[in-house]
Amino acid sequence: MLERVDSAEAIDSLLNKLGCRVQLPEDESEFLAVRGPQVSEFAEQRQFPRYDFREKAFLFYKDAVHVVYMKDISHTSLGFLHAEQVFPLDQMKIRMLNGMKFDVSIKRCLRLQTCCFECGGAIEPTDRLSPDQLRTLTAK
Repeated sequence: MLERVDSAEAIDSLLNKLGCRVQLPEDESEFLAVRGPQVSEFAEQRQFPRYDFREKAFLFYKDAVHVVYMKDISHTSLGFLHAEQVFPLDQMKIRMLNGMKFDVSIKRCLRLQTCCFECGGAIEPTDRLSPDQLRTLTAK
């Protein structure tokens, strides 16, 4: 269905048609305004830097298409907010509005509030981003 959708108008139309059921813990405009490298704690043991990357995306999971909010991304993983609970090792696909696609394996899912689960997943090795791709994607 989304393979043929590449114009901004068609994507907006599809986003409106599907709707997003995620109930953000803050105002949408404030949530979406955050972008760029995250400041990490000294003791944090991350292998790659993480970047805030806030926008809507399409999630393909259990033969359905959902609209989710991307939260952050790194070379090997990404975070997003979903209206439904998912479980570790669940496999899904994420397609960003710019057309980039990722196969993702869920590593964690935390309920923040009703209809808002913070999910983290590993990007499959074949879909991982190079440092240049990551910087370009998350540039303000």
